[in-house]
Amino acid sequence: MSIITQSIPSVFTLGNLFMGMLSMINTMEGTEEGFVRAAWFIVAAAIFDTLDGKASRMLNSASKFGVELDSIVDACSFGIAPALLTYQYMLTYLPAWSAFAFPIAFISAACVTLRLARFNVQLVGFSKSSFTGMPSPMGAGLVATFVAFANTDFMANIAAEHVFPYVVIIAAALMVSSVKYDTMPKLSWSGAYNRFKLVVLFGFIGLAIFYPAEVFFPMGVVYMSFGLVRSAIHLFRSEDVDEYEESLDADESEEAIV
Repeated sequence: MSIITQSIPSVFTLGNLFMGMLSMINTMEGTEEGFVRAAWFIVAAAIFDTLDGKASRMLNSASKFGVELDSIVDACSFGIAPALLTYQYMLTYLPAWSAFAFPIAFISAACVTLRLARFNVQLVGFSKSSFTGMPSPMGAGLVATFVAFANTDFMANIAAEHVFPYVVIIAAALMVSSVKYDTMPKLSWSGAYNRFKLVVLFGFIGLAIFYPAEVFFPMGVVYMSFGLVRSAIHLFRSEDVDEYEESLDADESEEAIV
């Protein structure tokens, strides 16, 4: 395999870093337009992050170097950039929360960093069917796209202070949780569940092209909620199984006593 082919995923990873830096620069402008641009640059960073993973699998060029580079860049684009956006946005538009702006921003950045470190430690192979905890691009995207969503008609009668801080905290908590989240669907029509994910993905992309500010945040909420609901269902099912097994053990014990 040529050096150029091996380098393609890293080029996408550096594109991720480039978008993260542009996000931070726009955030520091401290204007509404700057905040919205910063939010979309984080979304663009997430797209580059997806592309570097797809490229490494297609070219069979996954490596430990790529994993470490990706994690360092993700800590910047999905940790520091959203934390800075959170801090500046809260200071500018949420005066009642100004005293909590730095602690909340720090918690967000810390949870992303912890999540990435845990991922690297637990990594076995380079292909994953699911993630433990919400992926950092989705967590960062959820925070960032709220900034764009806040300027739509859907938020006209809702103050951002009633939503934004809680979005940041919930996203941070889910990134370090044990809740299982799906990976991106494979570009294959095999398997009913994979076909379902592809249909949802392309439907989302179609809507997002025409209504990006209105669609990205709600879809992020749907993704977040899907992981929570599925984990709750699995939890209840496992509890039912445990109770059933306990009842069998109790019956066997009674029979042994008799």
